[in-house]
Amino acid sequence: MKFGKVIFEVRERLDISQAKLAAQLKVSVPTINRWENNKSIPDNLAMAQLAQFVSNQGELLADLYAEYFSKAENRAAREAWP
Repeated sequence: MKFGKVIFEVRERLDISQAKLAAQLKVSVPTINRWENNKSIPDNLAMAQLAQFVSNQGELLADLYAEYFSKAENRAAREAWP
């Protein structure tokens, strides 16, 4: 699954707009739009914020977190430490 589909799936399951997701993640609406349309991907900081947001949604997004974000979060954590 491309990253844009993951963003779309998060929004669909939570029934929120790009604007609401952008506000939750403290990024711009065009940023969410670029992510969702596979024009760009989040940097490590944004990916960590997104992973935390998805994790905080509990069972509703648990499968997405396990599949796409737990691995990215672990990789980002490893890269942060010398």
